Amino acid sequence: MLVTVPRMKISLLFMALAVVWPGCSAPQEPDSDLTEQSGDILYAFSFESEEEIDGYITQGMVEFVADAPPDGGSQSISVGGGCIAPHFWLELAPPTENTDMILRCWARNIRLGGGIELTARDTSGHWCSAWVSVEDTNWVYLQSADTLHYQTGQTLALEIMSGGIIGAGAVQVDLLEVVAVP
Repeated sequence: MLVTVPRMKISLLFMALAVVWPGCSAPQEPDSDLTEQSGDILYAFSFESEEEIDGYITQGMVEFVADAPPDGGSQSISVGGGCIAPHFWLELAPPTENTDMILRCWARNIRLGGGIELTARDTSGHWCSAWVSVEDTNWVYLQSADTLHYQTGQTLALEIMSGGIIGAGAVQVDLLEVVAVP
């Protein structure tokens, strides 16, 4: 069966993309509202060496690139993939007690955007997460709007996804932190 899409819908799609397409600008400094939420840093990744992420699993492409945001060292990690996600997965040693956490990092969209997720799962398969969406093509400081409420006994993992059903995408990530919040 052949499906046709009216030209009007395609034209509206292109007009909408033209309106929201990001322009070029310098990396954005962290918004003071984002950096004010302080707490103990539980995990920190600057992606300066592969030893930082020993044991990661990939269903896509993961590489270190010589590009970083302000104060990000000399490199970051680039993660790419298509419809089978996550494209990067790293299990973290879980805290020893119930902990509220947020996720924050610098990231940029290379192709088709993506997201970074901190996920807690229990033995019955229930899960909860804190998430940031990577859409801007410039380096941007991101912080999860939601708080992950980790419960003792759950597994804890970082997941990075990019692209989707329409094709392979890629995102760059640096200075990724998991922070315990009050």
